[in-house]
Amino acid sequence: MAGKIISFGLTPLRPGDVLVATPTRINFVVSRDAASAPSAFDPASPLWQFRQASGNLTKTNDLFNHLQDARIAGRTILEFVQYRGISMWQFLPSYLWPAFFRAVELIDLLPPLLDETSPRLIRIFPAADYTDSIWQGVIQARGRQRGLPVITVQSPKPASYLPESHRRVLLLRFGISPQKAHRLDRAVSTWCGRVLDRWQRSRTGGHAGGKKLLFATQARYWVKMPGEPAKNYDEQLFPLLPALRAAGWTRIVGLDCPYTRSWEILPTLWERVRTREAGLRWNTFYAYESGREEPAAAQAAFDRQWQLLERDPDFQADFSYGGVPLMPALRQELERAFRRILPECASMLATAGKILAQEQPDALMATYEQGPFQRALIIKAAQAGIPTVGLQHGLIYENNYDYCHRRVAPDPQANSKGFAVPGITCVWGPFFQKKLVESCHYPSTAVAVTGNWRYDRLLTMEKTTDPNALKLRFGVPPGKKLVLILSGGQKTVDYLDVCLKAIAARGDCVPLIKIHPGADDPKPVRELLQALGYPAATLIADQLFEPLMAADLVISQFSTVVSDAAFFDRPIVLVNFLNLDYPQHYHEAGICLYVTRPQELATAIELTLNDRQVRERLQKARRLFIADYFSRTDGRAAARVVAALEESLARRHSKPLE
Repeated sequence: MAGKIISFGLTPLRPGDVLVATPTRINFVVSRDAASAPSAFDPASPLWQFRQASGNLTKTNDLFNHLQDARIAGRTILEFVQYRGISMWQFLPSYLWPAFFRAVELIDLLPPLLDETSPRLIRIFPAADYTDSIWQGVIQARGRQRGLPVITVQSPKPASYLPESHRRVLLLRFGISPQKAHRLDRAVSTWCGRVLDRWQRSRTGGHAGGKKLLFATQARYWVKMPGEPAKNYDEQLFPLLPALRAAGWTRIVGLDCPYTRSWEILPTLWERVRTREAGLRWNTFYAYESGREEPAAAQAAFDRQWQLLERDPDFQADFSYGGVPLMPALRQELERAFRRILPECASMLATAGKILAQEQPDALMATYEQGPFQRALIIKAAQAGIPTVGLQHGLIYENNYDYCHRRVAPDPQANSKGFAVPGITCVWGPFFQKKLVESCHYPSTAVAVTGNWRYDRLLTMEKTTDPNALKLRFGVPPGKKLVLILSGGQKTVDYLDVCLKAIAARGDCVPLIKIHPGADDPKPVRELLQALGYPAATLIADQLFEPLMAADLVISQFSTVVSDAAFFDRPIVLVNFLNLDYPQHYHEAGICLYVTRPQELATAIELTLNDRQVRERLQKARRLFIADYFSRTDGRAAARVVAALEESLARRHSKPLE
């Protein structure tokens, strides 16, 4: 096909798609000449072939770790991107990772296509989602690298994939910019948080002599309490409360870190406040903010840094992947990082300092401790000599983009040019300790194996739970089996469609669906259920424990919940229809049947439900898996977490708060 023309189009993200869980798919057509080249991009047409990326997250982690040594003005990026003595680059992977991931996948996909087709011209159709600048930047860079001209065929306005895009349009119609809406959202959160804080302080008393803990969490952990569906609780904090109180931690401030908008956070905050737990007071991160913290100074500092970085020849040379310059594809993302994100992070740091100065805690404990709000608290706590403890909140593998950084710093005060992590991070089992030490560069002294504290109460409940009664509650008729379908944000609607049709074909099973709380949108799932004739109650919002206890079989995508199902000894089918290049620890441990093609699912369901030898083999593997992933299952994990907290307190070197 030498001398031909190749036309490229990118399969767009759909509503509900998560970028890092959606493999990049490049569509292409090879034509003899311009006259026979397609005039429009239609991925559904048989004219268009496609190549799909593997979804390997490790390559993007490696890129970020490589960039730690990139130089700007004679300094590494960790030294260059600083504000008031703190390396600010450590905040950016959380924000930039998806865009960098898309660029890496595109760069890896293109060479085989160009080698096979040897085109003389590249035609590109713009991407119909927010990744268009990355898409066109990569194609242009690859074209220049090979001396090939690149032309853009047409430029339709990219459609936002964001669920709230309709809200943005409405705000703009009333003259409210996204930036102004964000400031208004912050102001509402600040005011409401202060009002609720004053109200809580007016009705509480006592506990003045106990130790004080600041506990950083987020709204997604406020869930239905297992066994008491009329009540909600923080699934990370509440299981620890008895052990904390027994050790003298009688004053606890729960801090809701705002990873969602105020209209989502504030109802949860109000529910938290109404629980009236003795010695526990709740607030939001922004309630401590007094106006915008240092906006002008931070903005000016990062503007200067951006101008230097953008023009620096050394950085231009270092900022590449696979020999391809990344600036054409990622310039827009980097500029956004310096002009908008980093000033926000500087504001977070200032607010974190005020939180600690006002609350004067004896220690800080954080779940999702690698998130930017928690990172700001950890940095400021280290500066003040306040001990810090992190709590594992999900799976930690060698591809985890929250954890796998070089130069981690359990003592950020001693190492200001690294990635701040808690002084001690509590993990569920030896497997995760090994991953943090060997793959994520944590010192072994900064990791404690405690078991999963969420399971302490659940282990007791398991003994008195009647699965048959739960099945009736979930609408499963006697004699039918319950199949629990769990999602992980990987083209969820397509996955659920295959699962539901496979179950319907059997006639002896009833499906129940629980979607990932952070990665999946329930709206398209409800639409799918309606289209297939399933009742709305098929999609549940309950805690996972009771559906797990009732389930005869669990079908899941890659997710933490697979380990939950294994812990409670449920047969599992792990589905990877997208053939994502994720770590295969579940499959390799032998705890599940592994399915990569839709036509294999029916057989896997039959084997896990009815083949005695398969069921016994999977059960034996689950027992070995639990010992490695969850350590001891003696109901004392919370006590070990508190022991780690006490150990961190014993190491304390106090310093006055500024």
